[in-house]
Amino acid sequence: MDLLYKLANALFKIKGDKQLRIVFITLMCISVVLVFTSTSVLAWQKQNGNLSYYPFRHIFYLALSWICTSLISRLDPKIFNRFAMFLCIIGIALSFLTFVCGVSINGSTRWIKLGAVQFQPSEIAKITLIFFVAKVLSIHKSNPGKAFWPIVIATILIIVPIITQNLSTAVLIVTTVTAMVIIGSIPMKYLITSAVAVCGLVSVIVFVVPEQYQPERLKTWKGRVFRFADSDSSGDSDKNYQAMQAKLAVAHSGFLGTGPGRSYVKNFLPMAYSDFVYSTILEECGIWGGLGVIVLFLWMLYRVIRIAQRCDSAFEIYLILGLAIILCLQAFINMAVGVGLIPVTGQTLPLISMGGTSNVIVGVVMGVIFSISSHNMPKEKQVTSTQKQEVSSEFSNDDVDDDREE
Repeated sequence: MDLLYKLANALFKIKGDKQLRIVFITLMCISVVLVFTSTSVLAWQKQNGNLSYYPFRHIFYLALSWICTSLISRLDPKIFNRFAMFLCIIGIALSFLTFVCGVSINGSTRWIKLGAVQFQPSEIAKITLIFFVAKVLSIHKSNPGKAFWPIVIATILIIVPIITQNLSTAVLIVTTVTAMVIIGSIPMKYLITSAVAVCGLVSVIVFVVPEQYQPERLKTWKGRVFRFADSDSSGDSDKNYQAMQAKLAVAHSGFLGTGPGRSYVKNFLPMAYSDFVYSTILEECGIWGGLGVIVLFLWMLYRVIRIAQRCDSAFEIYLILGLAIILCLQAFINMAVGVGLIPVTGQTLPLISMGGTSNVIVGVVMGVIFSISSHNMPKEKQVTSTQKQEVSSEFSNDDVDDDREE
């Protein structure tokens, strides 16, 4: 029994910030309910009406995500520093492997299939790059300018294979890396020069290169942006079907929503359980439910910033902030798409949307965050424990003195 208890404790008990654990558990609970209520149409179409198939599949991946979080939270953050370069090499290799022999689904080649297992390497690559950027910034913290070119080269190697099939992920990666180098105090002249060069290159590809030579996914993105900008096509169900259905879901929301499982638009909204899950949240849980999810991600970011303030290692500061930025930025992109603020992307809502690779990777990310948190406990608690030891030793000394007097 003692062995079973230790095993269960190792697999399911997460070490680290208590408030972050509450946010983590709350988001997972919301996810289970939403996937159960939003996959009914998909179950009728692909699983012969087996409504429990997708919820149980999702719970399995969430459990796997939880175990990854629990195990990684027990590691020493120095291990991440030691293997950061190696992880980035793996991320680059997976990106190019997807480009060469990836599996195409829904018109884009983003997956690698190994037997019955299918996963998205871009989810792994974008996290490994953050490890590398944190490592390089910490090495050159006394002279941040030297970190610029290694970061640029690694970022290019990661995003070039991704950008042709998943532009939104490439933009997410570049934005996160930019935020990290700003935090790392890299001179602004490097950033401005890079921004001008990227804007020029994009302009040439979009407006100068003939359309027949442009990647198919670029044409898809151009169409989405132009439809989003064209107010006359916003109501055209053929041209902008997903965005229109998402807006209908938001319109049905009200303050309290229709209630869990009572969404009407989910029957017509593609990807109501992943890319447009925030629209489902708004329709079923109302404005208060939508605001609640926003508050949870903002609270996560706030707690990570507080943890970073307690870190003594520059690597740990850059790493935990980079991981939190990419998680929260992806969440806000998904929510902005759900309410029609930006064009349609393929970004899921972390810890809520249904998914396999994405949820497991988020579990790994949270495990790293909890690991850094548990090894940088608040100084108040450390002082308190020290004081307790001093008080106990004083009492023991007093007892000895009393015995001697007697």
